[in-house]
Amino acid sequence: MGDAACYVYAVVGREVSVGDAGVAGAPVTTVASDGLAAVVSPVGEGRVRASRAALSAHERVVEAAASTTTTVPLQFGVVLPSRAAVVDDLLQARRFQLAHLLGVLDGKAEYRLEATFDEQRAIRVALDGDPRLRRLVERRKASPAYGDRIAVGEAVAGAVGRVTGAWAEAVLDHLRPHADASAVLPTRRPEMALRAAFLVEQAARAGFDAAVDEVAAQLAGHLALHLVGPLAPWDFVGGAVAGDGR
Repeated sequence: MGDAACYVYAVVGREVSVGDAGVAGAPVTTVASDGLAAVVSPVGEGRVRASRAALSAHERVVEAAASTTTTVPLQFGVVLPSRAAVVDDLLQARRFQLAHLLGVLDGKAEYRLEATFDEQRAIRVALDGDPRLRRLVERRKASPAYGDRIAVGEAVAGAVGRVTGAWAEAVLDHLRPHADASAVLPTRRPEMALRAAFLVEQAARAGFDAAVDEVAAQLAGHLALHLVGPLAPWDFVGGAVAGDGR
């Protein structure tokens, strides 16, 4: 690999073998220093463009490492000029931060949950809980005024937001006691009431799964829950070593 620039995927507490090829099909190896190791691959031009293939390769390599050992994911696109720079500018310069993160994350994995709702169902629930708004909606049907329609539409949207927000909070309240940490993530679609990540100890996995099943049953007909994991702890590392937040 010589003095080629290094694309850096993650930091681990020991050297690992990642069988998959990395970004641009490059071989994946590790650079080790004093009990830490960076998962890297060579990049000829010293830069990596954010393509779907590159992002997928980044995620694949990090997840492969996380399946075998505690892993601190790096954000997509981290390139250092040489293997020596990986040691000096990452493993040594951020040694205490990285060692602390590896300790905090040891034995834990991320689980990501999405909760979606049916808009018409949410509207019915919102109107059932607000007779005044229901009367406004009925009056709107008889009013041709554009301004009235807009005002009532905004009122309904606000009520739906409050209803679905309460459902989302119920999910969080039920699951947070079963996780070491949680993070509410940006939602990606209008029908998504909640997108959240949970950091769960391996020994607590069964209890967390049971809690997901319980709250899914409690909110059946209101929210549909979709859980993915175990994953690398993308959403539980901060600052310059943050995950890419997919």
